[in-house]
Amino acid sequence: MLKFLFLKTCEPYCEFIRSWIYKAELNDPHKEFIVECVTESTSFSWNTAGISPLKRARQEGGLVPCFLDGFLEPILRAGQQLKVITKLLELCDLNFCIWTQKLCRSSSLLDTVFFL
Repeated sequence: MLKFLFLKTCEPYCEFIRSWIYKAELNDPHKEFIVECVTESTSFSWNTAGISPLKRARQEGGLVPCFLDGFLEPILRAGQQLKVITKLLELCDLNFCIWTQKLCRSSSLLDTVFFL
């Protein structure tokens, strides 16, 4: 019975961690997870250059379980790094599409490479 209760109480928290580490998604309407979104900049857009909204570790109020104390920073970094990698892949795919479209329209490969 205790094992059942323990697993059921840990399930939502483990889902937060799984979603953050494997998908870089943060869905925490009740602010229960150790990572929070910092929304200090309201003029952010993924389509423009600049600084993205940050995720940071929430450490006040005793929200970090004692068994995660040593893993707080690696969990935060894992989600941040996955977010960077997915954004780079999106940008590379976009640049690849632009490059191949120019290649198809261009008469010479050198024109495409130097005027990209």
